[in-house]
Amino acid sequence: MSGMLENENPVVFQRSGARLWTAADEDEGVHDPIDHREVFDLIRSINDPEHPLSLEELNVVEQVRVQVNDEDSTVGIEFTPTIPHCSMATLIGLSIKVKLLRSLPERFKVCIRHIQVMYLSVVLCFHHRCRLMCTSPQGLMLQRMQ
Repeated sequence: MSGMLENENPVVFQRSGARLWTAADEDEGVHDPIDHREVFDLIRSINDPEHPLSLEELNVVEQVRVQVNDEDSTVGIEFTPTIPHCSMATLIGLSIKVKLLRSLPERFKVCIRHIQVMYLSVVLCFHHRCRLMCTSPQGLMLQRMQ
């Protein structure tokens, strides 16, 4: 199977530490807006389609590339596959999008951008395409994998 991988020996990065919780984070009476770290925590453990590693361990997603505006209800993610022209980039982007659509309140608009290929940014920002993907046979298979 190793001959079929596009990137047989990816560089593995160290995972960032656990989020430090404060008393205000745990207090249900305090308004707690969704921030970039909370969104990053949702996507960091998504498995790479080719390797038994997380997207964080492969440095495909980074906390600094997550933008959140709680007031405008928008989330933007930029991701970088391990190699240019990665054939799995669309699947990675859809995995991130599906995870966020399932985890965030419905009021959020989620836009996923592939840093190396602008075409994917256009495809992944179309909300209806991701909704269709969630209900297609391939999308259902992807969801079971997460």
